Amino acid sequence: KLGDDSRLSAAKSPRLWVQSTSVPLTGRVPRGWRPEAPSWRHVGQASGRDGHDASLWCITLPHLFQNPLFVEAKKKVSYNCCSQGTICLQIQMQKNSFTPGERVIFTTEVSNQTGKCIKTVVFALYAHVQYRGFTPKAEQRSRVDSSTLLRQEANTQIAPFNTAKIVSTLGLPPVLSVSSDVADSEIMSTQYELVGTVHLPWSLTCVKAKVPIVITRTALDSDSCPLQEGAGVPVREDCQH
Repeated sequence: KLGDDSRLSAAKSPRLWVQSTSVPLTGRVPRGWRPEAPSWRHVGQASGRDGHDASLWCITLPHLFQNPLFVEAKKKVSYNCCSQGTICLQIQMQKNSFTPGERVIFTTEVSNQTGKCIKTVVFALYAHVQYRGFTPKAEQRSRVDSSTLLRQEANTQIAPFNTAKIVSTLGLPPVLSVSSDVADSEIMSTQYELVGTVHLPWSLTCVKAKVPIVITRTALDSDSCPLQEGAGVPVREDCQH
C-alpha cells in the first residue's frame, strides 16, 4: 500500500486497467538517484464499463528514496524578541536497512543562520510497536507503545552563522524484532526511526528530522535494498515543549 488516495483508471488498451496510488513524500531526492523498474502482479479479472473484459494488475513501485538516504528539516526561529533566523538540519546515511547488532553510521549537518550558539544535537533511535485487537463487542482497537532504544548527545558548540558536520555511530542491540507493517501482521507490527533533534532553549522550540530504520533478519545488498514498502521519509521540523 503506497497511499490512501487510490483509484482505478483506464489505460490506453481497453483490456488493461491499472491501479494508481498517490504517494505523499517529504524530503529531497538524493543526487544521482535512478528509478528501478516497477513490478507487476496479476490480481484478477473484471468487466469494464464498455463491455470488455479487464485484467486487474497490481503494480509495485520501488521507493523513491534509495541509497544514500537524505532528509532535511528547516525552520525559521525567533529569539531576543524581534530577531529571526533559520536552522537547517540534514541527515544522510548510506543505507537504512540493518540487522540486529549492526552499526548505524550517519552524517549530520547543522546550518546555524542565527545570532545564537547551538550547543547540543541529540540523536535517538525509537521503536514503535502497534497492537491491534477487538473488544468483546467486536470493535477494532489499536495501541502504540514507543520506547527509546539508543540515545546519543553531541556537544557541537556551533557558532552563529556557521555550519558544522557530525559523524555519528549507533550500535544496535543484538536482539531486535524484525520491522513489520500493519498489513503484514494482524496483531502486532514494529517500526523503528532515527530522530535527530536540535534543541534551541533560547527560542523555546526545536528542529527535528526523522529517518525510518528497517531491521531485517539477514544482511541485504545495499545497492538493491529499497526502504520498507509504504514507509515514507517523514520530516517534522518542530516540536512543542
